Amino acid sequence: MATRLGIPVSELEQRMDYAELLEWGCYFDIEIKQHSKQDYYLAQIAGIMSGGKSKKIADFLIKFGKEKKKPIKLSSGEQISIFKNLFGIKK
Repeated sequence: MATRLGIPVSELEQRMDYAELLEWGCYFDIEIKQHSKQDYYLAQIAGIMSGGKSKKIADFLIKFGKEKKKPIKLSSGEQISIFKNLFGIKK
């Protein structure tokens, strides 16, 4: 996440609380499931290379399925512990 935001990890630890970390995680989860221009260009090339004239670009795009996940209920202590482990905080 620090790389994506362009800041050092130590600065990220100081500036971001756990709630914001979760929000960024949700944002990245949504963002990763969207197609970019390059995806459409490559799908178009794949369609041309396959020789199938009745095919659509959408036929060559990766389909992101909706995963059904059970929500995990964690106590605030467990959340803090996960956050500290994620960033290597020993305190």
